[in-house]
Order: sequence, then C-alpha cells, then structure tokens
Amino acid sequence: MSAPDRQPAPARVVVLDTPGSADDRTWGAATTETVRVTSGEGSGGAGSRLRRALGGAVPALRSALRARSHPAATGRYLAAGGPSGPVDVVVSTTAATDALAAVAARITGAPDVLVGTAARRAVGALEDWERALDRVTAGVEDGPRDRFPEGAVVADLRARAGDLLTACPDLLVPVDEVARHARAWVARLDHEVAARLVDDALGGLPWPVGPAGRSGLTARLLWARTSTDAEGDLTGPDLPAAARSAVAGSEEAWAAGATDVALDRWCDAWELLYHRDLHADVERSPLVEDPAGWLAPLTGSSVLAALTGAATPAAGRPVPPPREDGRRPRVLVGTGMLGSFHAEVVGALEPAADVEVLDVVAEFPRLRRQRRASRAALGDVAATRGVTSDRRQDRRADRLRARCEGRDVVFSDWADASTVWLAAVLPPGPRFVVRVHSVDALTAWFPLVDWRRVDEVVVIAPALRSLVTDLLAALGVTDLPVSYLPGLVAVHAMPAEKEDGARHTLGMIGWARRVKDVAWALDLLERDPAWRLVLVGPPLEASSGTARARAYATAVLERLDRPDVRDRVEVVGWCDDVSVPLRRVGVMLSTSRREGNHHGLVEGAASGAVPVVRDWPLFARRGGARAVFPPEWVVGSLEEAADRVRATTADPATWERERRRARDAAVRMFDPERAAARYRAAVLGVGAGDDAGEEVSPRGGS
Repeated sequence: MSAPDRQPAPARVVVLDTPGSADDRTWGAATTETVRVTSGEGSGGAGSRLRRALGGAVPALRSALRARSHPAATGRYLAAGGPSGPVDVVVSTTAATDALAAVAARITGAPDVLVGTAARRAVGALEDWERALDRVTAGVEDGPRDRFPEGAVVADLRARAGDLLTACPDLLVPVDEVARHARAWVARLDHEVAARLVDDALGGLPWPVGPAGRSGLTARLLWARTSTDAEGDLTGPDLPAAARSAVAGSEEAWAAGATDVALDRWCDAWELLYHRDLHADVERSPLVEDPAGWLAPLTGSSVLAALTGAATPAAGRPVPPPREDGRRPRVLVGTGMLGSFHAEVVGALEPAADVEVLDVVAEFPRLRRQRRASRAALGDVAATRGVTSDRRQDRRADRLRARCEGRDVVFSDWADASTVWLAAVLPPGPRFVVRVHSVDALTAWFPLVDWRRVDEVVVIAPALRSLVTDLLAALGVTDLPVSYLPGLVAVHAMPAEKEDGARHTLGMIGWARRVKDVAWALDLLERDPAWRLVLVGPPLEASSGTARARAYATAVLERLDRPDVRDRVEVVGWCDDVSVPLRRVGVMLSTSRREGNHHGLVEGAASGAVPVVRDWPLFARRGGARAVFPPEWVVGSLEEAADRVRATTADPATWERERRRARDAAVRMFDPERAAARYRAAVLGVGAGDDAGEEVSPRGGS
C-alpha cells in the first residue's frame, strides 16, 4: 500500500478558567492546557495580563501542548495535542474569562473561540454525554454476554450524543473516546448483541468525518451496520474508505509510539474488511474477485508488518537438515480450529512417519474464542511477536514452541489463529506445511500468517489454488508453492445398496449453514411433487449470527414448516455413520454458494447416488465445481438441475446406470491410496515420484 495521505493534526485547545474553579477537567485525547486567570485580569491591560497568565511565551505553551500527544490512555477528551501546529480553539469556561477569549485567540493564533452560553452548553453536553456513556458501559460490564443493555439507557446515550454533536465544534467532539467504548462493548458482548448496541447507540449520527475515520470509529460503525443490515448492499466504496482512514490513524499512532492505539485502529479496519457477511456465505465477494484491491488498506501497514514478522528481514525458508539414515520423520499435526479433518491426514502419513497430533484448542483453550477476529485475539498475536508485553501469552508461546521442537515436519490444518501462532513460534529446521480448506482463505487470520516461514501450502480444490495464489501475491509472497490435493474420503467404505424409493429422493449432508444454501435445494424440490429430500446433519438455528444469517435461517425454517414441504422433507440430524441415511438417497445434491471439494457430496456419489452439483457461484470464475468434478455432474441453474434429476432418474435402468457411473468416477478421482500417497509426498517433502501417483482429471472416464 502506498503511504497514507497526510491527515490534519488533532485539535489543540487552550481553556481559560478561574482559580478555584471546580472544573479542573482534562478534556480531550490529551491533557488540555488550562490557564488560570485571576479576577483582576478581566479588565484593562487584558493582553499583557493574559500573556503573563500564559507564561509570557506562547511557544512554550505550544511545546507543552505538543508534548501531550494524541491520544492519552485516560481517554476523556475535548481536544488533542500533536506533533506540530498552532492552537485551534480557545474555550472560556466561565463568564469571568469570556472577555479574555478573543485576546487569547490572537496570542495563540487560534481561529475558533467558544465563549458564553455556547461554551457552557458544550460543557454541559459533554458532561451529560459522559454520564450516559458510562451508564451504558457499566451495564455491559455487569451483565451477561448475550444481554442487550436496557433500551431506555441506550436511547438516552444516543440522544446525548446528538446534543454533543450539536453543541461542540467538530474539533472538540471526543471521537476517540467513542471508539474506545464501542470496542469495549464488542470485546464484552456476543457479536450480534455488540453490533446491535453499537449501531443503535452510535450509528447514523453526524460524527466529524476526518477524526471519526482516523480514530477507527467510522470503520467500527460500518462493521456494526454490516452485522445488523439484513438486506442492503454491503460492498459499497464506504467500507474500504473507512478501512483506509482507520489504518491511516493507526500509522499516526504507531509513529507516535502509541502501540495499543495503533493496534486498536488497525483492528477496526481488519474486522471490517474481513466481516463474514462480505465473503464467507455469499455468492460474490470483493476479496475473491480482487484480493489485492480489497486488502490494499492493510498491506504495507506498520502493524501488519510487525504482526507477521515482515518488519524484520526475511532469512529465507529454512532447509530441513538431512535425517539420519533409516529414521522415520517425526511429524506434528495441528488440528486447527474450524473443523476436524486431520484424522485422514494422520492416517495417510502414518505408514511413512511417526505422527503426533496437537489438539490446539484442547492444549490452548485461549484459542477457543479466536475463531473470529477480535482485538483480544490480535493482542495475543502482538504479544507473541513481541510488539506488546503479555507474560501469559509468552508462556503459551513457549509451550507451543516446545511442542514443535525435535520435529522434522509440522502440518497445520486450516489457516486460522493456531496457524498464525505456529508460524510465529516455529523454530528453524522443521518443514512447515499448511492446508487451506475454503472458509479459512476468507477469514481475517490469513493475512496474519507469516507465510515466509511456510514451505508449502496444500489446498483441496483448484479454485482455492487460484485464490490462495492471488491472496499470497497481494501480501507480497510470490515464491510459495501452492499444491492442489484432492480430499481424503473413504470412498471404498460407502455401501452402494439403496432402499426402495431412493430413486426419487434427493439428499444433502451438512445443510444447516447459510453457505450450504438449502433454500436452493428447496427450490429444486418444488420442481417435481414426486421428489423427496433427506437432510443429514445438525439442525438450522435462527437465534444467533448476524442479521442476514438469522433472516436466512428464519425464512428456511418457516418454509420447512409449510404443509406442502413438511411431509416431503426428512431431517435426520447428526449421524455418526452417514452411510445409513444415504441408503435412502438416490440423488446427491451440492447446492452450496462456496465449497472446497465438498466431502459430503463425494460420500454421496461413492454410495451410488447421482450427483447434482451447483456450480458454486463464489468460486465459479476461478473454476468452481467444474474444476473438481466431471462436467455432467455440474449445473449452472435450477432449470439445469431439474433437467439432470429427471434425465438420470427417468426409469430404474437409467438411474442404475448413472449411479454406478457416478460411484466409479468418485472412487477413481478420490482413490484413498493414491490420495494418501500424494499427501505423504507433499507433507514430507519427498517429491511426487511414483509414490505420489498422478492427479486425476475430473473430465476423464466418468
């Protein structure tokens, strides 16, 4: 990223007060310079008296203001010091000092003066707003994570914020304090509750554009609106612009040595750009379509360089030392946090290596709450990298480093927070391989991995190879091998026998998430009253998630409860052995908006169900499903899907022929022995050779 545009310096304020006044506040992101004026100084000779009250030297005053750099940890503020520049505002807090305000403005060069009723109104508005803000934050801190604060208290805060914005000039609006409280709510509450609170209390108000952007407040408000908006367009230009402003503010704080503030503001941009509703569960994503453009606000920033180790010169990828003759390689397999697919990798490696499993969540419970990006999670990465200090995180890093010692290879499943930790602590020597599935390429952890420490990336679909290559390039990594290896599926273990009625029964394994888009399956079901649908997996929940996730789930559940649908859909629930419900399924569906290679679809095809695969729209332009499966399996529309179901189930003989062809193709493409050999070659770094076998094209012999 190019250097951020130079932003206006924060406000500098001189406050005129009288000795003994109860108003001895610190206003602003730094301590405001308060000048005490005695009672005799309000009349003749005001200029000289004020100069004496100012210490006789305006430059000294300005130096004092500059020394109190924006922002201070104490946080209540009406104005800020900064690296340079004149005084911006003179504020008179009492009637006794009003007459001197204009003189003070001439002495200090301040272009704005706040006196009389307007000054007292601003003071009152600030005090009322602070009390209302403290009441809301106290309610958040005292209540459970899933409880929204009392509505009247939130409404009062919004009203007081409106009064503050009306009474105070833009330079005096305490946007950093607003942003700090909003972050505290997000840290304390569940995602959906925090987003609603931020939006209800603070969203849509006329916060000063420049200061709100640099403070991260604008990015945080857009994050909240993205979470609470169930219908609007989420990908307009406001989002990257807000992220750029927050990162620019982060750079200012970083340059001033305010590391925590720099991390705060960078986190506001990071969480906004990687909001799940923008990428993971949609049909189009700006991150997928233009990785370099979407990530531009983050790449090149000082915080990202520090968190990934890029601020220090790269030593090149370590070359593992040669092993002793005859010794099996020692491999550590990290489970990752987003799904449990590591067991198949362990099984593939065990014939050639001594494998130990690192259950990252069980051994490091701190990671349990880091499936989603957060300021606390970012703080752990910062501490691991030595950017900040945290003794508990130091101990966690030491334990993780010790688990990696003596290994020849470390394999980390999923590019998640555990992989970020591993890349940060992994000692020189071991080969480091990371497997990327699908959603992890779209989450906030991907750019925080030190990819310079990774020796090879394994992906489970050609579309992922295309996307990951572009994502790495956007992060400045162009020399890292990215290999496509098909999923490890126990295709031979799937019995091919079917029950009566299976020919007209559609099926899905894993359906209860928006990305699986079961609504598309219901649309298909409505094309023929003779068809039935079996849904295998945990039920759909409508009580949690973002507004879009809840709206989608509610609509699907209402649809499933309709009389014309209810009697044609069987919800099986969680099943340890999917081969049992698959005996009732004759047509296997993949209706997802995004997939890797869709494990459940392959299991269904291996069981002898005819596959009907939607060309996963999020990845379609990168090859999508058509790069994984035979072309006849993949459909581009509901009409094509209905035509394929009818054509392949027209009569028992046709269906029997088509399902046998599908089973043969699944076994050939996902042959476990060939796939296991390719995993051993990639993970152990022994080269493809004869042991690895050849990549099987989905287009041949299906």
